[in-house]
Amino acid sequence: MNQRMKDKSTPFEITLIPNLPETFSCLEYLPDENAPKREETVICIHGWGGKSLNFFKFIKKLQSQGFRVLAPDFPQHGLTGGTETGCHIFGHTVNALIRYLDSPVYLLAHSLGNVAFCVNYAISSEHERSLIKRYVGIACPDQFQFIMRRFMDMIGLSNRAWEPFVKVNDELHGIKITDVEESKIIEKFHIPILIIHDENDKELKYEVSKVIGDHLFYKHYKVGSEDAEEKPSFYTSKGLGHRRILRDDGIVDRVSEFFSEKIYPC
Repeated sequence: MNQRMKDKSTPFEITLIPNLPETFSCLEYLPDENAPKREETVICIHGWGGKSLNFFKFIKKLQSQGFRVLAPDFPQHGLTGGTETGCHIFGHTVNALIRYLDSPVYLLAHSLGNVAFCVNYAISSEHERSLIKRYVGIACPDQFQFIMRRFMDMIGLSNRAWEPFVKVNDELHGIKITDVEESKIIEKFHIPILIIHDENDKELKYEVSKVIGDHLFYKHYKVGSEDAEEKPSFYTSKGLGHRRILRDDGIVDRVSEFFSEKIYPC
């Protein structure tokens, strides 16, 4: 398995198999009985310090549209224990769910959950990658090192500590973290993708996500008809910040429309 990961790990390598817990919590929400059942399953990928129920507003809406929704708690988050955590374990957990389902999935990720999307890509087979039919990334960091630098600021490390801090994390994660750039992975997916970031986000600055929009294969999309009005594949919200964005009705409606309706990328 380690060799398979090395062979498939593009555009960065993952050389470490993490210590996954024997079990982890994953809440399953079935589609409403009166809604036509959808083929796709939506997987909600929370961020650092988050949990499955961060997506409670999305879940209810998606159920009403006929989706089955899986919302995992990643190791050392929510109801899941474990001896270690981080984006590498988040990504392996997402990959395990995709392999378990072995059917079309839509991914909805927030913050560090978008780095998990990158890790999953690196360790996935071509078949597993092909199962991802749509992806919504909220508050995405283009580079993992942006999150690491914010963590350094939170714990009061000086700039002189950056290089040894990176070296330790490279060893712990089995990833050269300065190589992890979501924009390089996003451009490989020719599927409907919606990136959302709030211009007032104080935890992950708007600029760290904007570069992802420049790498999207499809810059716009139309809903329901090729004659419909174009909507941006990189959507900028205002005044919602980093966390309240997950509870905003307008964002929930935009995401649920993107998942439930016929989409024409352009």
